[in-house]
Parts: sequence; structure tokens; C-alpha cells
Amino acid sequence: MEVRVRAARVDLAKQNGRVFRSWFDELTWSYKEVWLRLKSRSRGLSLHDLEKDGIFQLDALELRVVHRDGHRA
Repeated sequence: MEVRVRAARVDLAKQNGRVFRSWFDELTWSYKEVWLRLKSRSRGLSLHDLEKDGIFQLDALELRVVHRDGHRA
């Protein structure tokens, strides 16, 4: 994401009362913002990071990737 766009999203979040604990939180805000928006108010939607969540290492697990790295899978 372009630096100006990311900075604008952080500024808007601050204006709306969000407090960032560190520069890293500001740096990763755009990713977290999308994640929170997708998950909001959904009890049934389960979002996982395929790189970080060990559960996806199970051979018997059936899963479908619908969107990856900016492209439909």
C-alpha cells in the first residue's frame, strides 16, 4: 500500500479515537483494519492467516482459499 494512503488511514483512525501503542501498530493498521472490517459482527466467519496458523498443517483438513495476495484463487 502506498505510504500516503497508509498515513491517511492512520490519521483517520486517530481522528476517530483509535490509539496506537507503537509505530508498528500504525505500520500494520491497514492490514488490521481490513481484517476487523471483514470479521465485524460475524460469529460464523472464521478468518485465519495461512502462514501463521498451525491448524492448517493438518493433512485431513479440508479448506478452500478464495482470495490470496490480491488475486482470486
